[in-house]
Amino acid sequence: MTPHDKFFEYDGQRISYREGEVLLACAQGLTIEQTAKKLFISQHTVKTHREKLRLRFSLQGYTKLVWFATKLQPELEKWIK
Repeated sequence: MTPHDKFFEYDGQRISYREGEVLLACAQGLTIEQTAKKLFISQHTVKTHREKLRLRFSLQGYTKLVWFATKLQPELEKWIK
């Protein structure tokens, strides 16, 4: 089993490895373009992950997503190496 097969559980919801990478990038203050380059994915994919996470955790706007990501940052950093 690779790290990409694992899920991070938070508040009864699953976060995929890639979603975790995108969340961590949000916590680190990376832009959509910077995140896409770092993870070798399209900007559209980054936007999609952000929006799905925002909706899944009922977060109102990008600022709340960054707050959420910052809250989870220590745990995400342990999980994503």
